Parts: sequence; structure tokens; C-alpha cells
Amino acid sequence: FFASIDWRRLYCRQVSPPFKPFLDPSDETEFFDIEFTTKTPSDSPALPPSAAAHELFRGFSFVAPHMYEQQISDAEILTQPWLALRRHSSDDSLTNENNIAAVMGALMSTYKALESANSPSPLCPVNASALAQRRKKERGSSQSESSMSAIIA
Repeated sequence: FFASIDWRRLYCRQVSPPFKPFLDPSDETEFFDIEFTTKTPSDSPALPPSAAAHELFRGFSFVAPHMYEQQISDAEILTQPWLALRRHSSDDSLTNENNIAAVMGALMSTYKALESANSPSPLCPVNASALAQRRKKERGSSQSESSMSAIIA
């Protein structure tokens, strides 16, 4: 069935299609099967990731080398021209449409800079964080002090 097809010409879009439907309005559905056009559309939202979803990637340590090459430091972000210009402008500078466009461009520059400097966050159990350890230590010492005062009283 496919033996007569010149795949290279097809890939280069040099083959004209055997049937070109003529559509008047842009939302014409005449050439779609009625089985699909009579169905009621329904949204299928994605499920949120499970609590154990990070376990799927345990043991994977590959980081693309180009990610390190594209990292931008905090000092480099502070030297972005839009940020330097913003420091010298007044608070009422956003009343002009040109300034609004400049701010929009600045936001885009910020997001691009941050995306290129995307460094992975270390994942660890909540109880293993430095803050959790410090609070545990503080609570432990305050509980032992209160139990000692209860014994003395």
C-alpha cells in the first residue's frame, strides 16, 4: 500500500494531497465523523503528584552539563541593564506606555535569566532541615526543664 509513496518528497512537503477539503467557515466540522462531533466535550484535569512522586527519581543524578554553563550568578542578575535603569527612575515613571513596555521587557529578561540559572533544589525530609533540627533541640531542652521543675515542685 505504501510502496508508491516517495517518503523524501512527502517529508519535504512536495507531494500534493489526494483530497483537499473545502471549508467555508473556520469552525466547519463537516469532514469529521459524527461519532466525535456529537460527544459532549469534557475537561480531564491532571492529577496532582503524589507525596511519593519524588521517589520515582531516586538514584538519578544526571544533570545536563550545559545547565552549569548557563548558570547566572546573583551579581550578574544585579548588572542586568533594566535593573540598573530602574534604580534611577522615579515611582511615577510607570504612567507612560513606553515605560510599561520597558518594565514588561524587564520582567521577561528576569524570567529568562532565572530560567537559565535554574539549579535543582536539594530534596530532603522536612524533619532533616536545619530549622527542624534546631526547633527539635529547643523543644527538647525546654521540655526537660519543665519536667525537672515539675519533679522539684
